[in-house]
Amino acid sequence: MNAEQPEEHEPAKLVELQPLDLEQPPPRHLPVPENPPLHCLQCGYNLTGLVSRRCPECGTHFKVRSLPRPATIEEQDRTAIHSDRIAFRGGILLLIVGTVAPMVFLDGSGGSSVSLRFLMVGCSAIILTTACIYKGFFQRTWPEAMLLAGLGSATLAALLIF
Repeated sequence: MNAEQPEEHEPAKLVELQPLDLEQPPPRHLPVPENPPLHCLQCGYNLTGLVSRRCPECGTHFKVRSLPRPATIEEQDRTAIHSDRIAFRGGILLLIVGTVAPMVFLDGSGGSSVSLRFLMVGCSAIILTTACIYKGFFQRTWPEAMLLAGLGSATLAALLIF
């Protein structure tokens, strides 16, 4: 008589169950877009791809529309060009004012003596030359050099007038 041996079964595998998160409703939002990357206002966590509207790092609620978007490269370039133009024009204006103001204010009649004119034009030329050397030696931009020259000229004019 053959006794049937019981069939061998694979040992039971343990399955880890995750607890239900009753606080978060099922996702009803589209994922946070990845371009441009958006970050949490509180902790700076990258929110790209999240479906919930709560930061997983710090728990702050957010709305995608209310998150600040980083400036595009084109916007940054436009801002930099605009700032450079303002600095360059401001430097030229200060250089002119610094040259002309002492001539006007130091002579009560509105005209100025020849020596004062030569002094101011010469000083402005020296200041402008120094700014050009500064630009070349320190690898700076023309707007920086012109602004430096304008500030130097205006400072010299203020010292002469007051």
